[in-house]
Amino acid sequence: MTVDIYCLSFRNLSKAERMRQRFASVGLQLQIVESISATHPTLAPDIYDKQEAKKIGRWSDLAWSCMQGHLRILKRFLRSEAEVCIVVEDDVMIRRDFAQELPCVLANFHKWDLDPLMLGYSVSFSNGDV
Repeated sequence: MTVDIYCLSFRNLSKAERMRQRFASVGLQLQIVESISATHPTLAPDIYDKQEAKKIGRWSDLAWSCMQGHLRILKRFLRSEAEVCIVVEDDVMIRRDFAQELPCVLANFHKWDLDPLMLGYSVSFSNGDV
C-alpha cells in the first residue's frame, strides 16, 4: 500500500526542516506543502463572506490560509498514485515507533472501511525530541 505523508507549513523554513528531520529519524519521507496567504490574489476569500464572518467574530486570515493549504494537499494527493495520505501540520510530535505502528493503523483503517481517520493528542510540552 502506498502512503504519502504531507506536512502543511506556513512560511517557516526552520519548522519545515525540523519536520523533515523528525520523520526521517523514524525512516519516513515527508512532503512539505506551503500554506497560501489569505491575500493571495487567486485564492482570496469572497469579500462579502469575509466581511460577514468578521461581523460575527469568525474570521481569521491564518485559519483561511491553513484551510487553503489543506485543500492544496488533498488536491495533490488526489493527483498522486498513493492509496492513502497522512496530513500533519508543522508542529506535530510523532512517536519514535510511528513507522512500525503505521502498518497496524492502516490495516485497521481498511478493516473498518474508514474514509478519513484523524489521529491526535493534546500536550502542552515538548519532550525534546528532534
